[in-house]
Amino acid sequence: MRQNYGPGWLKLGSAGGKLYGVPAKANSKSLIWYKPNSFKKYHFSIPKTWAQLISLTKKYKAKGLVPWAVGAGPNQSQWTLTDWFENIYARTAGPAKYQRLFTGKIKFTDPSVIKALKYMVQIINNKYVLNGVQGVLGQSFQGSIGDVFGKNAKAQLFFEGGFVGGIATQQVNTSLKPGKTINDFPWPTINRKLDHPVVGAADFAAAFKDNPEVRSFLKYISTAAAGRIWVSTNAVNSPNKRVPGSAYPSLLGRKEAAQLAAAKTFLFDGSDLLPGSFGDTWGFALQSVIQNPSTANITKILSGFQSKIAGQFGS
Repeated sequence: MRQNYGPGWLKLGSAGGKLYGVPAKANSKSLIWYKPNSFKKYHFSIPKTWAQLISLTKKYKAKGLVPWAVGAGPNQSQWTLTDWFENIYARTAGPAKYQRLFTGKIKFTDPSVIKALKYMVQIINNKYVLNGVQGVLGQSFQGSIGDVFGKNAKAQLFFEGGFVGGIATQQVNTSLKPGKTINDFPWPTINRKLDHPVVGAADFAAAFKDNPEVRSFLKYISTAAAGRIWVSTNAVNSPNKRVPGSAYPSLLGRKEAAQLAAAKTFLFDGSDLLPGSFGDTWGFALQSVIQNPSTANITKILSGFQSKIAGQFGS
């Protein structure tokens, strides 16, 4: 296993020094999607800081274009807001506090949570997103990909994980050309001291029965051969370090794999760490935040969420 996976991945699948889960596939959720041909037309450059991202947003707005599309409504798409929050929180509060928040060690009423949400609504507001906040609540995740990369696109920028590349090019608009009409860049730095940690998600396989067939299957999916099959879909990455970049069918997959491999800090998706269905509950709370982002209302929403989740994390 150590030959196939880095120590960070083995740690994620372990407890008490014992390995219980085999890392099968993974995605970065720290990517922002853009149109290279649009950047070239307007002489825009890839933002590396939050201030530059806000500047880019304002430049698109000044040209009479809609900067962002966000879908956080139908088909349980509220989870996209949790990913916005997680990337901002990791860059404003830091990885250590991130882990403490999503494992119940600090409360959601902590001032650091309000601070991150205030950053989030600098973009997700009536001025910069397609059809305003109500449009966000009325659009699904996949629908919002079409709003940016469909044949009748209406917005310029999009945030979500590496899986967007496969969905956009294979389902939304097969005429897209990676590197020309669709590409991505890493989430920019907000606090320079905190750099740009990668927030991501992964699927681990765990056995609940011990027999030769189960052992054979787990052994196989931990190989580079199985990893090659995962990455051939152009929708996911393999954490297996023996899967070469050449196995990825597109530029987008290779870029994401390189980001995951080079990440100094990998943070597991925060809402997925929350107990039970509280990941969904947190997403619904964020829907309320973007509708009324006043400090008083945010404080009220966070207090309500904290009262529900208190005592749910276990020992």
